[in-house]
Amino acid sequence: VLDFFPDAEMTLKGLLDKRIKLALLTNGNGESQRSKVIRFGLDKYFGICLIEGELGYGKPDSRIYEMALNKLQVKAQQTWMVGNDLDFDIAGAQRLGIYSIWCDYGKKGLPEGSQVKPDRIINNLNELLN
Repeated sequence: VLDFFPDAEMTLKGLLDKRIKLALLTNGNGESQRSKVIRFGLDKYFGICLIEGELGYGKPDSRIYEMALNKLQVKAQQTWMVGNDLDFDIAGAQRLGIYSIWCDYGKKGLPEGSQVKPDRIINNLNELLN
């Protein structure tokens, strides 16, 4: 059972029920990130899991987004990027024309003077099902 974000597992199941293709893009060490994917059973939800430490590049490098788009066989304009880091997740995806959703779990709002403007802001993952 996923326990790192409230409603994460319910949301992932709901997205899959809607036949939405999912990719996991994560930065960090390949071994530790792959271990988390396995420990939390994420591979059953995500068609592909792209990890910076295994590829040699990660977010916000456009190559990781392009790889995800190619592997899922979707266009940027058909895609959402959901993430909690404005620079790595949101700005990186927006450069390719991907609709970007920022998770503001702390409900603090955009930092003052932020150059990055997400297309949508949510406070809980289950808002993706609406």
